[in-house]
Amino acid sequence: LDIYTKKQRQLTFKSKYFSPDINKEGNEILAVNVLVNGANNLHRINANTGEIIRQLPNSKNYFFTQTKYLSNNTAIAAVRNPAGQMALVKVDLINGETEIITPFSFNVVGYPLVKGDTVYYSGMDNSSPSDKIFAVTLKDKKIYRLTNNVNGIYQPAIDSKGTLLFTAFTADGSRLGKMETAALNWNTIEPSVISLTKDIATSNALAKKGGGVLYNLTDMKNESSRYKKSFQLFNFHSWRPFVNDPEYGYTFYSDNILTSFSNNLTYTYNRNDRSHTLGFNGVYAGWFPLLSLGAEESFNRQLDTAVGKSVQFNSAKINAGISIPLVFVGGITSKYLNIGSYYNVEQAYYGGIGKNIFDNKAIKYASTYFSFSNVSRQARQHINPHWAQSISINYRNAFNAEHNHKFVGSASFYLPGLAANHSLVINGSFQKRDTLRDLFSNNFSYSRGYDALSTRNMYKAGINYHFPLFYPDWGFANMIFFQRVRTNIFYDYTVARDRARLNGQIIDIKNRSTGGELYFDIKLWNALKASFGLRFSHLLDTDFSNPGVKNRWEIIIPVSLIPN
Repeated sequence: LDIYTKKQRQLTFKSKYFSPDINKEGNEILAVNVLVNGANNLHRINANTGEIIRQLPNSKNYFFTQTKYLSNNTAIAAVRNPAGQMALVKVDLINGETEIITPFSFNVVGYPLVKGDTVYYSGMDNSSPSDKIFAVTLKDKKIYRLTNNVNGIYQPAIDSKGTLLFTAFTADGSRLGKMETAALNWNTIEPSVISLTKDIATSNALAKKGGGVLYNLTDMKNESSRYKKSFQLFNFHSWRPFVNDPEYGYTFYSDNILTSFSNNLTYTYNRNDRSHTLGFNGVYAGWFPLLSLGAEESFNRQLDTAVGKSVQFNSAKINAGISIPLVFVGGITSKYLNIGSYYNVEQAYYGGIGKNIFDNKAIKYASTYFSFSNVSRQARQHINPHWAQSISINYRNAFNAEHNHKFVGSASFYLPGLAANHSLVINGSFQKRDTLRDLFSNNFSYSRGYDALSTRNMYKAGINYHFPLFYPDWGFANMIFFQRVRTNIFYDYTVARDRARLNGQIIDIKNRSTGGELYFDIKLWNALKASFGLRFSHLLDTDFSNPGVKNRWEIIIPVSLIPN
């Protein structure tokens, strides 16, 4: 990353590098390379091309954590030896040989900083429970404790005036702190004091009878066999609510012992047609693309006919399909792409006046979808990412004499607001279907406050402005903790094109609404994040299902209580 031009480029691919440091000339990078087996070593990398200049051997089997250049041919590194002890070592960048700078001990050390002949670093202190800043001079390897803080401080840095900068843990989170040169103690610490802790806390337990039982066990050669792919095929382990407006529901998750077969049971409520659905879905990940199979039963679904009648029906459906989920790793944003297609067979059972209009026959159709999202990193106080985009497309086509079809597309764009924690969200949706009876479920995001229509052509544009009101930071009995109270001001504009029932002409039905939402961001049992609130919608046009309604209040229930 060029801090002047703000341009960023990726140097290495298909690698696992950590704790990079760049040399004084800016043409070489030293990084920790982590291997698949958990071991690691240091790599010298060309800062312009990303090519490996030298792979340094690690004959002592150290685990490198952070490194800093001393010169073009030497570096300082915080390492852990196979016994679990840590120290600072000097590394020869030509042959990989190491020289111990601080004695090995069970005290954690890290974040070295080189300033002249002195190395500053964070470390545990035997005299107190808080981590402090230390320094070691390379010429004589004398160790000094610079700070006498109560809370832990880390990641030292020295500016041009000699002021010590560091990060500190506080009740309000991590904070940047500083100490003037005159305030530094420079208390000499003897190496014997650092090495005082020679054993970890379990030493007393290991000294008791039976403590060395592992050393007395005889080696045994056990026969190994392959797991059956059907072993614990159904293993329900968690459950959680979900929301995908206009659908809400609850899902029970299951994974077999090899995690090659994932399946779930789901209940779904669709607020547009007020239907209920019970379903089962399974995905086999032993191959790629992924294979899936599902079945569901829906109750009280509703459709509008071309003659102005609304009928209710139940339906049963089975489906099979393939999908290609992809995650693009790298850069400053996370990118997700999912493409798939399903073949569905659905049997409808009409009730009421629907018996006299439709036959109870099976419908066969294909459903193809595409979704893509690009999301930037999000700070804890940000309501939404400052930069994100999401696109979703779904096309369903029935293989029957009437050739029913429906296309629904939606997109959302997340932008920064006027203040650091404000969020502007612009979204849009589009639907196009045949002029016949609507065979498919209604997943078009309609203007808030209205009973949703489903016509031949519809489009919607919406704008949302989210901002925090205040941060209570108050809890009760470790059961509920109120983190933030925020609001969202919205405006929705939907146009539904339909044929008028009186004269048969094509008309555009406008459904506009504006209003606000009040959210309470909470934590249940100090662990599970949730949001609940209220929504007020003012209808600027006539609701065809409820012509007398101009204002509507709704309760927003918590979703995503339990993570996967």
